[in-house]
Amino acid sequence: MEVTCLNCGKKFHRSPSLIRGRTFCSRKCRSNYARQPIICEGCGQTFLRNPKTPERKYCSWECFKRSRWVTVTCFYCGKQFQKRLSEVKKAEENGHKHMCSRDCRNRYTSLLLGGDGEWEEGGKYKRYGEPRKWRRQRMLAIKRDNYMCQSCGATEELEVHHWEPYCIGFDNSLDNLVTLCRECHREMHLMYKREGFYEDVLRECRWN
Repeated sequence: MEVTCLNCGKKFHRSPSLIRGRTFCSRKCRSNYARQPIICEGCGQTFLRNPKTPERKYCSWECFKRSRWVTVTCFYCGKQFQKRLSEVKKAEENGHKHMCSRDCRNRYTSLLLGGDGEWEEGGKYKRYGEPRKWRRQRMLAIKRDNYMCQSCGATEELEVHHWEPYCIGFDNSLDNLVTLCRECHREMHLMYKREGFYEDVLRECRWN
């Protein structure tokens, strides 16, 4: 009797005893019917999906690896560069900025810490003007505050915080300095970050 191939639509004759369920004119048509064409999410090309891997979304391993990288813009210098998709998602979840290099990240961090945005090889920040003058102002501030954190009263791991970041007014006067312990200093900067204070700092900094 005459039957129709489910894949290509071709008419052909087959014995009634051999007709069981779906009919195909050839093994190739049977295979193609099971391997429905889909569009690759990476390159957009059409490929035949293997029925053994029904969840497959990419035509090849190379295409999958390329899809794991996206183009982002450096927050500091504006340069575009490639970054892993997993790292981009992690940065967005934690509120981190995209940086194209360690140099850009260190310069940006220098600004966040109140510096002038300059950075030396080896990770040492040029902050607060001339080192000798800054060390003197730092010790005067700690002495004025009776060698204790002005937030929690701790007397160890003391640091000096600029109320107005140094890069705005280059102000190292005692009125702009306060003694904090390392933990309170860290919490102060986290509070600034949560309130969006650093976004305003980047617009006002006079480091160019």
